[in-house]
Amino acid sequence: MQARDVDELLRTVTSMARREVVTEHARTPITVPIRTLARYHAIMREAGGDPVTAERIAPERGMRAHTWHAVHRAVTVGDELAMATLQVEADDDAKALVRHVLSQLPEAELRVIRLRYGLEDGRPLSDGDVAERMGTPPSRVTRLHRQALERMRAAIAQ
Repeated sequence: MQARDVDELLRTVTSMARREVVTEHARTPITVPIRTLARYHAIMREAGGDPVTAERIAPERGMRAHTWHAVHRAVTVGDELAMATLQVEADDDAKALVRHVLSQLPEAELRVIRLRYGLEDGRPLSDGDVAERMGTPPSRVTRLHRQALERMRAAIAQ
């Protein structure tokens, strides 16, 4: 898969997997990937709400200490530097998530997604155009597209 393909699908998948965090100090909503936010809250619960303990155990729970610290600052203060750090981490996490999600799709569903979102040649196609290119009825393409999105959502939720 080419980097362009990953970047395009990354935008699609991450739009399904983001949540806004609004703090009393932030003037605008802060976007944190939902899985990162969920992991942060799970670590905080396990640490009994103690940030020092949470930061110490974060790496053992699959979150780098500096990522945990950036999320904590973003959630509690709305810090701009924290958001810049989070964006870099989120991009890396999202690319890995896209690769994982795509690996869960059967070949026909993957082909529909690649054509539908323009991952093969940069031009997104309608279901009808995808059907023509694949030599299959439009209703099958619509069904494959729906199934692929359901499978992608399920992979994200894991």
